[in-house]
Amino acid sequence: SQQIRYLKLNNSLSQIEFSYQFSIVQKARLRLLMQTNKTLVELILSTQRFSNEVFLEDIFQILQKHNSIKQFRLHISLTDKYSDRNEVRLINFLEKYQFLTHFHLSNSRISPKLIQSLIDNIQNYRSIIHLEFSQCNFNEDGIRPLILLENNGILFSFIYSKQPQKPRRQNQKQVSFFYVPRQNIVAFAFQDDVGATFGGF
Repeated sequence: SQQIRYLKLNNSLSQIEFSYQFSIVQKARLRLLMQTNKTLVELILSTQRFSNEVFLEDIFQILQKHNSIKQFRLHISLTDKYSDRNEVRLINFLEKYQFLTHFHLSNSRISPKLIQSLIDNIQNYRSIIHLEFSQCNFNEDGIRPLILLENNGILFSFIYSKQPQKPRRQNQKQVSFFYVPRQNIVAFAFQDDVGATFGGF
């Protein structure tokens, strides 16, 4: 068998390996490589999308049974049509896996359940040293325990940024004109976005 110690699947690679064009045979070979290789000590998985939700589930199952991998770095985005189911898979994975060292979520909606599972994993296994939420949607009060873990030295690095809010629409006035034939004059009315109505002649 191939003596591989480090395996990195990054964004450029994922465009092939996680696409529909990536054949079933090639995916099976990658799974077989991970299952049979006994020298692999570090796996880096970085991808922004999954065209096949089963692949992430397969990776998680293999990692839970793999004996030699001691460092797993994961960077994903929970934004596609599989995001809800993949979040559940991720939460279940975090409950049992103790060799996740770097975890990066980008452009994702992070639920309180996912944040709590990360807190539990860090407290139970002390393996995650770098945690990053970039351009994510989350509750700021919910991440306070993670900030505290960093301040206490349990979490080495915690970086976070929120998704930019959409600019508020400026007050728009809708103007309408109507005629009063009897007086042969024009009256007008406009309504702003809070519902206040004004008029005059």
